[in-house]
Amino acid sequence: VLTIMAPLIKATLATVGMILFLNSWNDFLWPVIVINSRNLRTIPVGIALFKDPYGSMNYGPLMAAAVISTAPMLIAYFFSQKFIVKGIAVSGLKG
Repeated sequence: VLTIMAPLIKATLATVGMILFLNSWNDFLWPVIVINSRNLRTIPVGIALFKDPYGSMNYGPLMAAAVISTAPMLIAYFFSQKFIVKGIAVSGLKG
């Protein structure tokens, strides 16, 4: 059973792991509620605070922070992509 099931479940585990990582990385509401210290803020909360009190934004640092915050997500995708593609190829085989 493990010789059949283990290769097929790798794609599922990689996908679920990637979705859970993206969900926790992009979490905004819970850190806003819980974290009081300015030093402990997460990246999405910090990006949201780029706005000044009058509503204007400096878009250069905002876009730089957005690119930096997407880098770990892209790295996680590139590492899990191999397992996802291999799982799709294996699950399509008959016999």
